[in-house]
Amino acid sequence: NGALNLRVLDLNNNKIGDVGATAIGKYLQSEGASKLEELYLSSNEIGDGGATAIGKGLQFNGALKLEVLDLRSNEIGDVGVTAIARGLEFNGALNLRVLNLAINKIGDAGATAIGKYLQSEGASKLEELYLSSNEIGDGGATAIGKGLQFNGALNVTTYLSSNPISQSTKSEFQSDSRLKF
Repeated sequence: NGALNLRVLDLNNNKIGDVGATAIGKYLQSEGASKLEELYLSSNEIGDGGATAIGKGLQFNGALKLEVLDLRSNEIGDVGVTAIARGLEFNGALNLRVLNLAINKIGDAGATAIGKYLQSEGASKLEELYLSSNEIGDGGATAIGKGLQFNGALNVTTYLSSNPISQSTKSEFQSDSRLKF
């Protein structure tokens, strides 16, 4: 079965929307996805419905070895990113190194879910987290900063530029070189 050997799936810029993302979520739950290492879904008009399906796919396949998940430039909000964070948090088998959620509609509630994920074993291999150009404010930035502080061994660079984060919150975490405002 050729699908069992699929290591990279690049569907960037295809406007798959929530319908396509839901199909991807179902695929992620299958045995055929067990060798998948890189999934690129940027610029696809994926919203919370599609992101939730992807989150379920991540959560329920213990054989999944995903290293790169790129969902930048979509329409994912707090509900969708919370499902993704939960899926990543509960699947400790993942080898995720890069998570790109830049240029979406993620606010404080979604960032808080990401902060919780950063405290989990599921985040242990994460190296790069892109959250720039979202709607993350002080509450979300604080949750992410505290998630990193909780997991001091985590060596992840977290990009939060172009979010409505106050200077006082940025100052609170300026000593943590893993945060890039």
